[in-house]
Amino acid sequence: MQYNDVLPKELVPFLAPKGVAIIGATETPTKLGYGVMRNLTHPEWGFPGPVYPVNPKRDRILGLRAYPSVEDVPDPVDLAVILIPAPAVPEAVEACGRRGLRGVIVVSGGFRELGEEGERLQHHIVTTAHRYGMRLMGPNGIGIIDTIIPLNTTFIRAMPLSGAIAVISQSGALCGAAVDWARERGIGFSRMYSVGNQADLTETDFLRVLAEDDHTRVICLYVEEISDGRRFYEISQAAAKKKPVLFLKAGRTQAGHEAAKSHTGALAGAVNAYRAACDGAGIHWCTSLQEMLEAAQALAHTPPPAGRRVAVVTNAGGPAALAADALAEHALSLAHPSPATQNRLRAILPPAAQVTSVVDMLGAAGPQEYAGATEAVLADPGVDMALILHVPQATVNPAEIVQAVDRARTTAGHKPVLLAFPGEESVSDARRDANRRGLPAVAFPADAARALHHLAARAEHIGRPFSAPRRPPDLPSSYPFPTPPLVTDWDLRPVFTAYGIPVVRARKAATPEEAARAAEDVGFPVALKLLSSEVLHKSEAGGVALGLTTPAEVREAAQTMLSRVGAGEVEGWEVQAMVEGGVEVIVGVVRDAQFGPLVMFGAGGILVELVEDVVFGLAPLDARRARRMIEQTRVARLLQGVRGRPPADVDALVDALVRLSWLAADWQGLRELDINPLFVLPRGRGVVAVDARARTK
Repeated sequence: MQYNDVLPKELVPFLAPKGVAIIGATETPTKLGYGVMRNLTHPEWGFPGPVYPVNPKRDRILGLRAYPSVEDVPDPVDLAVILIPAPAVPEAVEACGRRGLRGVIVVSGGFRELGEEGERLQHHIVTTAHRYGMRLMGPNGIGIIDTIIPLNTTFIRAMPLSGAIAVISQSGALCGAAVDWARERGIGFSRMYSVGNQADLTETDFLRVLAEDDHTRVICLYVEEISDGRRFYEISQAAAKKKPVLFLKAGRTQAGHEAAKSHTGALAGAVNAYRAACDGAGIHWCTSLQEMLEAAQALAHTPPPAGRRVAVVTNAGGPAALAADALAEHALSLAHPSPATQNRLRAILPPAAQVTSVVDMLGAAGPQEYAGATEAVLADPGVDMALILHVPQATVNPAEIVQAVDRARTTAGHKPVLLAFPGEESVSDARRDANRRGLPAVAFPADAARALHHLAARAEHIGRPFSAPRRPPDLPSSYPFPTPPLVTDWDLRPVFTAYGIPVVRARKAATPEEAARAAEDVGFPVALKLLSSEVLHKSEAGGVALGLTTPAEVREAAQTMLSRVGAGEVEGWEVQAMVEGGVEVIVGVVRDAQFGPLVMFGAGGILVELVEDVVFGLAPLDARRARRMIEQTRVARLLQGVRGRPPADVDALVDALVRLSWLAADWQGLRELDINPLFVLPRGRGVVAVDARARTK
């Protein structure tokens, strides 16, 4: 399918324009309007269609006729780029509408990013554009770079090299940095979209198109905020089925003060919501621009590996040791050559070469040794990927190493190969040449290990069967959820029961005497817990007593709580059976402003916020995603059984997480919910919720 065939009608003026008008064009080299004109008319990468400078003070700009107004511009034209001060932008947008244009890129800043007045101005230009049937890109963004058309509406100094990586960015400056960094390293791009404040068109609009673009193999996203999280999640999930999507988030901060009233809310934060969305959609989470672009280069030019075993071929032991450490840090394993491969290596390498783990060919290794060793390890069935390390030295030309490894990996053909050339001055040209050949090359072993991890993660994602979450058939079709601002543990019990989440055996009591009698019904030992909509953290307020073994102990504990808290804040007590022999975990729900309800899982108990061994997932969950959440935590090892403890009932825990996620999806008024602890009992005995609380809107 061709790119133009999948373009939504409203995006055609941006992504396949017939003609471009530049409002604010100038011949003054220090102004942005000059940079845009220069790029659109450049002899090497200029736009092939007509370009119309708009400037009432000039007759000609860079050899082209200039027009006093966009309304004077002749056909064909369907896109305008606006580079004038913010106060003048509304009239320019109005003029574009009167002219009959269908797309406007507002490069100018001075809008929402400056506060309320800027927000009003931004709303005004979007309203004006829509009134005329136009779509708007920006403001405060640099627009579009397309190496295929070609088209460059930006003022970036140089055009990127042509390649297979697409970038969507909410920052124009980051696009400039990416182009400069990538050109130096021989990495190319297909298309770049700078959406700025995304007042109208958003990153999701362009992501949907790039997912169908035959010129793009990998999509990179730089995001500061997403306004419609669920739409983004659905589109990105569909895109990630077709090609790798990498995600770099700025502003990785905690959510506001109000969210910190439950453990789940305190640990949620914006970053965890975005991570949950990425993990659920199969998107690669990155922590730096370098990581994102190097991983994108590897994903664009290498096949998916069969596993995580990496052969290391080197001419230096020190960098190889660092490589082995970096591989382990990214859950990759060092591949050990088979006896047959070792024999093959010994036949082509010096007698002192190391071939049993890392293949250390020694410092004098040249192109012939690199080619032979690369071919040998790639032919080994126990090798999934190869990391080729070359430290510069006086007698070997790095460019010849690139050529040798390129020939060798072409011969093997079906396994990923990455180059790492530590250093800069003497190897930068070789790295650039390697990347231009489609042989991904980085500077240091840690960079390579990170990129190899992304390759393995992509292979694992495409190897997992995908299915939409399926609602357990025994869940209620509707339920009268409680509405008080703070919902106590006792009032949550029927909700959990309706959704199939087991709860501990318990009785409710209104007085200390009733609590003592209830304990006898429940059976000793018991736990006594205060019921109060005013007390958020019962343990901290002295509202929990554990291991009570007689009615007198229960009565005394209840009276102590009454005197400690005050009769006015006590609604009663909950008398629970003690639970023993399980692993304490926390499960919870928090509603995120962008992505809706999130489910949390992690290590439970009183230290949950200090340990922070938690992970989040977007509700509703399927069993595969719930199990993956469990596996991502450190408490997963405890659930497997350690130091004589039996394995826990992880299957029952997975089922509980799935059911809780549907509860979260159904309960529209739910803001936060904690079940802490949820005891995961030994295998075959299930799970049981011991303490819980919830907050509604």
